[in-house]
Amino acid sequence: MRIWDGERLRDVMETVKEISGGTDRKAARALGITQSTFTRLRTDTDRRFIQAKTFRKIRRGLRDLEPAPEVVDEARAKGNEPLPFGLLGLLASSVIQGEGELALREFQSWMGRERRRLESIGAAAVFRELYDQPRYQQHFDRLLRRCARPILPESDDHRSWIALYRMVEPLAMASQTGGVEYGWRELEGKEQEGLHFYLKAAEQCQRALLGRESALQRAGHEQFRASEEYKAWLAGFDEPDAEEGREPPGFWDDIP
Repeated sequence: MRIWDGERLRDVMETVKEISGGTDRKAARALGITQSTFTRLRTDTDRRFIQAKTFRKIRRGLRDLEPAPEVVDEARAKGNEPLPFGLLGLLASSVIQGEGELALREFQSWMGRERRRLESIGAAAVFRELYDQPRYQQHFDRLLRRCARPILPESDDHRSWIALYRMVEPLAMASQTGGVEYGWRELEGKEQEGLHFYLKAAEQCQRALLGRESALQRAGHEQFRASEEYKAWLAGFDEPDAEEGREPPGFWDDIP
């Protein structure tokens, strides 16, 4: 299984450690996994995969987690969700399961194709020309900053580069249409700050689209909170497994 957010998974492990006695050994025992596995998940936020068997053990361990009363009271005083439900939601949104894995592969394939297309029509060259000018650089940096992306992105951060190139894609059409479409220099010479006006609008468009990934991640957590399974647990009606060592099918099997 692919890990979507290693820091979120680490937060789950840290909380389990805190409420299980403060040691990796006790936390691992509470979750039913080895101490070495627990330590790796807690400390290695760059980890990209987790075994499905390990994930199921952690999920089962969180369901059975019974923190001390003072821990529960402290969580409620801070306005946090009662344990372990908050941790289950974090765990669900930290990984990609089932059809989400296929969707991720398709998304990655699309990013490669789209970036190559934008580069082939000259969008990358136009971007470099504008980014080298401080008066225009601010538009690109602001987009990345507001979407919590690094400035400038790493070379393999295809989605960020796609957003940057898309901002200037129409301006690259001048060379593709024999000068019929506007180039950036022509817009720069128009009244009312024509190029700044265009880049501000392009920045807003890409900002809306670039937030899609984080929105999907939040949706996974909210979907869990709205599920009947979650509501049943809150009401205290968690049903036991149908047989030892096997969990009944349900919502968790479908979380993206």
